[in-house]
Amino acid sequence: MNRLKELRIKKGLTTRELSKFVSVNHSTITNLENGKTSLNDDYIKIFCSFYNVSSDYLLGLSNERKYSTIPVAKLPIYRHIYANEPKLRPDDYLGDDFAPGDMDLNSCIYVINPDDSMRSSGLNKGDQLIIEFTNQADNNNVIVVAKNNDHGIIRRVIKTDTNVLLLADNDIPVISLTDEWKMIARVRRVVKNI
Repeated sequence: MNRLKELRIKKGLTTRELSKFVSVNHSTITNLENGKTSLNDDYIKIFCSFYNVSSDYLLGLSNERKYSTIPVAKLPIYRHIYANEPKLRPDDYLGDDFAPGDMDLNSCIYVINPDDSMRSSGLNKGDQLIIEFTNQADNNNVIVVAKNNDHGIIRRVIKTDTNVLLLADNDIPVISLTDEWKMIARVRRVVKNI
């Protein structure tokens, strides 16, 4: 029998909390812990990395483990962020939630994805997105942009020789990044709305 449940309990996490750290659905985690779903190579890599243990230890083949505490943090969750100051408004604050400890969380918050414009890319309305406040993005990054005093929308950056285009996955018209449209943040990670 694998040690998934034992390791999760030692970290003091519920399956729902763990699912946000490793981007695996909480019911899948429960099935993996109970042996109803087999641990494939992808799951083994995810959990070994998160718990900092060898695959042999995770699978119960060895008692030798290299366990260390991976830091976890809480980030504030906001319904919207805005182009103009203040970017964050008290009436949009929804609380705090756990964030994965495997990434630098400076200048990061959670924001709720406002629509399904990036659904084909796996970003659904209501998903929590870890975003980093920055005005720098590489080609194909997913970013938060807004104009005037509107709240942010999610788009993909496509750089051409002469322009920076902002695309959605559906039939919404392409936007050009101009002085009218401001980049607010870059999406660092998607945490599914579970």
